[in-house]
Amino acid sequence: MSVFPPLETQNAYPQAVTLSLDLRPHPNGDTWAITAQLNRPEQWLTLLSGCIRVSVRRGILNLQGQGGTLTQSSNLPSGTRLLYHTSSEARWQIDFSGKPTPLTLALGCLSGPTAASHWQATLILTPADLAIADSQGLWPPDLSPNQLAIADRLIAQFLVQSCFPGALSCCQWAMADVLPDNLPPTPWDAKALAAQETDLGDRLQVLNQATSTDLLSLTRLVGLDSQQDLAGGKFVGVNLSGIDLSGANLANSNFRGAILTDADLSGANLAGSSLRGADLSGAYLEGANLTQVDFRKASLALTNMIGADLTGANLHGTALNNANWSRANLNLAQIGDNAGLSQTQQANLIERGAKLSAEFGQEMLG
Repeated sequence: MSVFPPLETQNAYPQAVTLSLDLRPHPNGDTWAITAQLNRPEQWLTLLSGCIRVSVRRGILNLQGQGGTLTQSSNLPSGTRLLYHTSSEARWQIDFSGKPTPLTLALGCLSGPTAASHWQATLILTPADLAIADSQGLWPPDLSPNQLAIADRLIAQFLVQSCFPGALSCCQWAMADVLPDNLPPTPWDAKALAAQETDLGDRLQVLNQATSTDLLSLTRLVGLDSQQDLAGGKFVGVNLSGIDLSGANLANSNFRGAILTDADLSGANLAGSSLRGADLSGAYLEGANLTQVDFRKASLALTNMIGADLTGANLHGTALNNANWSRANLNLAQIGDNAGLSQTQQANLIERGAKLSAEFGQEMLG
């Protein structure tokens, strides 16, 4: 069967990600199957006096239009979640982590298209969806882990706000040969982009020359908001002992091996983050969103997790000495091989929804 390709496709930064969507006629009547293909080459991008390699970790794919009825697919692959759906619009959250590239998705079907049909698909990113996988020539090799963490978020914010306005990628279809007048805007203005890149360079220079390595001081110094702009950050091995990030959005961040002893993370959103091997001894996590957090081999000794949501969190091998779990949601949290957790306490956690992890089960059988 022939494929009906979009009449217009815009991929602003094909070095980072490309989106292609096609309509293919379905054997059952006047219906077209919608297929998306996303490719993430992770190529180098020139920036200031150096270059970076950007990794797109997640994104929101939005499809909307008129002329026909949109039906969703009932068989979405792992990592793809339907957020919203009507007969004229659908929105999916796509997690690219560990997925092959290109990634092909069967999104659903369009039935009953007319001569006036017009549909548009866009891929939208936030700074939290981007990771700076590597860099060259942008800062000295002796930059501290805290400074590197802020530089990572500065660049991610610059890319989304200055280079990816509205949508990183866009595809449009029309059953007629001419698209309507409401075409997407051009991706960026070269003169404005140059000015914004200069501003980024100035802020990175201020960061490089900072005398303090305190994360919150560095955040304020370069004009970032510690409550919102640190989400998706790379905080590997940083020392954040005693930091106050209560209520902050830190979702999908990497705190592997970080020192967070006595940190105040109450009410913070850490959903989807990695805290593998991190030291959170004495940390305050009351009411925090810890869904799907990787705590493997971390220390949660003396940690206050009253009322926290640990749905789907991985706690295998985590030290849990004297941790306070009162009113915490432990549904499908994985436990096993936990220092400081008695058999009675383990049984109590299982009664509240926790599960012995497969890793622990295999160790017991061995």
